[in-house]
Amino acid sequence: MITVNIRIEVLAGKRKEFLRAIEGIVGITRKAKGCLSHRIWQNIEDENQFEVFEVWKSREDLDAHWRSDIFGALLGTEHLLRVSPQIFVNVVSHTAGMEAVTAARRNPPL
Repeated sequence: MITVNIRIEVLAGKRKEFLRAIEGIVGITRKAKGCLSHRIWQNIEDENQFEVFEVWKSREDLDAHWRSDIFGALLGTEHLLRVSPQIFVNVVSHTAGMEAVTAARRNPPL
């Protein structure tokens, strides 16, 4: 599994234009082969900051997405951004859930 975080900072006054531009991108990306999850969040402290979080089944699926026209459309919003997006790609070999929290709380350090 591959996770991708993209941090985006929109120019002041360009937020609505950015949101209109990416509206269709989200739905199409969610339907892409190998996309397990695709979400965009707005920072509650700064309305011009966004974070895209994606989960992909494989690196091949992610690479195909990056070559797609729809990802090109996201890159096409760069003129609306204050700085270039920060992209973080993580390869996940293991995931844990609430059981990890429970185990940590049950076994505090000495």
